Amino acid sequence: MAQLRIESFAGIAPKVSPKKLGDAMALEAHNVRLDRGRLDPLKSPSPTSDTVPATTVSLVPYQGNWLSFDSHTDVVTQLLPNDQFDRLYLTDGDYPKVRSGVETFRLGLPRPEAPTIVVDEEGNKDNPTDIRQQTYRVSFVTPWGEEGPLSNPCINEEVGKAAQVTLTLPDVPTGEYNLGTGALKRIYRSNTGSENSIWQYVDEVPVSQGTYVDTKEPGELQEQAITENWIGPPDDDGDLYPDGPLQGLCALPGIVLAGFTGNTVRLSEPRVPYAWPLDYAYPVPQGNIVAVSPVSGGLFVATDDKPYLLQGSTPAAMVMVPIESNQACVSRDSMVDMGDYCIYASPDGLVVGQANTATLTTESFVTKHEWSDFQPETIRAWQYEGKYIARTDSGKGFIYDLRGETATLTTLDFDPIAAYFDSSSDSLYFADAAGDVYSFDAGVNSNCRWVSKEYLLPYPVGMSCMRVEAAAYPVTIEVIADGKSRLTKDVKNEKPFRIPGGFKAKVYQVSVEGTNAFEMLVLIRRPGNGWNLFPRRWRFVLGSGVIRWIVR
Repeated sequence: MAQLRIESFAGIAPKVSPKKLGDAMALEAHNVRLDRGRLDPLKSPSPTSDTVPATTVSLVPYQGNWLSFDSHTDVVTQLLPNDQFDRLYLTDGDYPKVRSGVETFRLGLPRPEAPTIVVDEEGNKDNPTDIRQQTYRVSFVTPWGEEGPLSNPCINEEVGKAAQVTLTLPDVPTGEYNLGTGALKRIYRSNTGSENSIWQYVDEVPVSQGTYVDTKEPGELQEQAITENWIGPPDDDGDLYPDGPLQGLCALPGIVLAGFTGNTVRLSEPRVPYAWPLDYAYPVPQGNIVAVSPVSGGLFVATDDKPYLLQGSTPAAMVMVPIESNQACVSRDSMVDMGDYCIYASPDGLVVGQANTATLTTESFVTKHEWSDFQPETIRAWQYEGKYIARTDSGKGFIYDLRGETATLTTLDFDPIAAYFDSSSDSLYFADAAGDVYSFDAGVNSNCRWVSKEYLLPYPVGMSCMRVEAAAYPVTIEVIADGKSRLTKDVKNEKPFRIPGGFKAKVYQVSVEGTNAFEMLVLIRRPGNGWNLFPRRWRFVLGSGVIRWIVR
């Protein structure tokens, strides 16, 4: 008694012939989730009361509202523990920024001009041990206590004991620096006059103050300066940074920020996100960097040529290790940090980057030809529940799920202008073309559709009966035999029903559509006495690509 039973559901594999797919594989798997042992519909988006401008490209929640940006913007939030200023750091293609509340500033501080000095009283030089070469350097300090790089030294002057020196301090630079009310100028002094000497703290004054009188003796100087090379990250100064400002901002363990410009990865000082020493620059040997992501073991660096792994114990001691792979990254927006690994789009499919490997993970599902239909260079993607959620300009939103014993590829209705994954609640929020903000997969069940493989029988068979088991009804079933639709039915319960006769076919397909979860279905050639007791009285034998059922 010939039967066909479908109770396992997987995703699509356009690479494989419809007749050669595994029994659980599908020709269509749209708006479905497959991680619950049955066919479940994705939930529709749930609207929130929030809106953003229709020009939004990136968005991030901040202090109870949404911040929206009209260009691709990488944002790092909650970087510093117990940050009383609630700072977030971002790169948006203009220059790196830091935001606190409603205020936004350039990330980093400029190097001041060198101060000038006048010796008012040269002091007592009778004792040779009291004679010293005295020179100064100055730094800027933000109202948050962030100190920038030291100025160049001024010309040194010889003085003795009880000398008095007047410094003319550098002007405050114009621009978007955080040097308003509460900012300081910090003064350091060397007693030897050498640029290689230790620079010790003298005093600090309000940033608006233009002069300072120094009468301190060497023993009154305090701690050593440590910010000499704490310059800001690459910005919009084209002379200094011909490859453009920093982009791709992300956070690494140890409270280190990372980003790139051109073919070079740049790193910040640990726990000092505004300081990016020039020594913490690591170029890739070939290609230009497209995207970066933290992974287990370091920073994964995807280029327009081949990938690399930047690894090491501190920003001052990193090594750029080439990965044996030729999988270039074709879309910066496709790079998603998945935790211990990352996923990005290559010309051949999706690539998983982890440790020192880059694996073409969709090789079993698509060839380069099918993948090109997705327009991978337009992919924008996000994480949700450990899944890779993507939209493309082709209109093919898709989900790639690596969890479980086998990966699955499914499609979905998803065309946001911007989205944000909130790891604290494992929620994906997105804005549609009108600027309305939604919570992904959080509303009522959406309409899903799943179309089975083409089941090839050894000889033509006329299936006459069918039974459908769902979590709730109705569900819409279509039976396709030798390419022709033989039955479309809204099934309202689990009772068996007839399939119109008058035909025999070797190739059968079944499609399922609706908003209810679906457990299984059975097609049978000719019901026997055990039909009404199904499924408990049946067992299966699998052979020759056909699932056959016999009575116990």
